[in-house]
Amino acid sequence: MFQIRNEIIHGMPKIHFSNTKVFSFCENTLNFFEAAIAICIMDDNILYVLKSKRQINRQGLITV
Repeated sequence: MFQIRNEIIHGMPKIHFSNTKVFSFCENTLNFFEAAIAICIMDDNILYVLKSKRQINRQGLITV
């Protein structure tokens, strides 16, 4: 198992991502965590905050 892991981790070529691509990965990860929390907790307050954040992002009012 460790040999396969080493081949995967150390055998891959160096890959360079732009700042935009890294930001996209982070944004997707945060969206995943927010959705997982909302699904697991199913709290109306959390769903309200998530919906509000999406509406604000769609309107372009916040730029990160």
